[in-house]
Amino acid sequence: MISIIIPNYNSPVIGGTISSLLDQNYNKPFEILIIGRDKYNLVSKFKDKRVRAINTPKRAGPSEGRNIGVKAARGGTILFLDADCIAPRGWISSLVSQKYPIVVGSMELKSTSFWKSCDNFIHFNNISRDLRSGATNLVCTNNMKIPKNCLLEVGGFDEKLITGEDLDLSLNLKDNGHRFYFNNKSYVYHIPIRGSFSDILMHSYSWGKNSMPVRMKHMGKSHLKFLFNANYILFIAPFASLYLTFKTFSRPMNMKYSHFAIFYFISKMAWFMGAYKGLKCRP
Repeated sequence: MISIIIPNYNSPVIGGTISSLLDQNYNKPFEILIIGRDKYNLVSKFKDKRVRAINTPKRAGPSEGRNIGVKAARGGTILFLDADCIAPRGWISSLVSQKYPIVVGSMELKSTSFWKSCDNFIHFNNISRDLRSGATNLVCTNNMKIPKNCLLEVGGFDEKLITGEDLDLSLNLKDNGHRFYFNNKSYVYHIPIRGSFSDILMHSYSWGKNSMPVRMKHMGKSHLKFLFNANYILFIAPFASLYLTFKTFSRPMNMKYSHFAIFYFISKMAWFMGAYKGLKCRP
C-alpha cells in the first residue's frame, strides 16, 4: 500500500492538491494523510475514504507533520508531497514504478505568476523538470518516494529544525548507506504562497539562517570547520553569490530563465546574510 503524506498549515491550494491525487491513474490501494491545520475547511469537503485528516492542536512544522504522518501511515512505501503542489495524473505511477528505493521527483518551475515562477527557479532549480534523470545527492520532500523503514531507521525528521530538514534527512540517510535517484518524469506543479520579491528574499534569508544548525551538526567537527566563521561568510558573500549565479545560468537548460538572473544573485546574497545571522546567533 502507498501512503501519501502532506503536511499542511492552512494552504489555500490544498483542495487542488487532494483533487489531483484522487484523479490519479494508479489502480492499487493508496491513502492520503493531511497533517496540520486547515482554517479554510478545504480538506473536510472530501468524503473519499482514502483521505485521512489528522488535525493538530497547534501549528506543526513540516518535520513534525511528516513524523506524525509516518507513524500513522498504513503503507510500507511513503510518498511525500507539499500542500502547495499539484500532481499530474501519472505522478504516483511514475514514482512507484522506479526500481530505486528512494526517488526524488522533479518540479515544473513555471507557475501562476512572474514572482512565483521566480521563487521556484531560485529555490528549486536543482530539481527542475528540465534536468536529466540520474543519481542525486539530496532528497526533497515536496516530491519523493521512500520506504517507511528507511525513515524509521534514521529516526525520521529532526523536529527542532525550522527549515533544513531535507538536508538533515539526506545526510542521515547517506550515513546509513542509502543513495538517491532523481526522476525528471515524476514532476509536480508548485504554487508557492510567496508572491513578491520581498517574500522571496525572506525565504532565502530564512533558509540560510536555519541551515546553519544542520551544517554545524554534520560538518562542524570536520576539516571544513573554518567555513563556519561568521565574518568569513560575510566576506565571501558577494563573490560566492556571483560565482553561483554564473554557474547556474551557464547551464543551457537555464538560459530561458535568464530574466531571473539579477533576482537570483540578490537572493543568494540574502541567503549568505541569513547564514551570517545563523552563525552569530548560535549558542
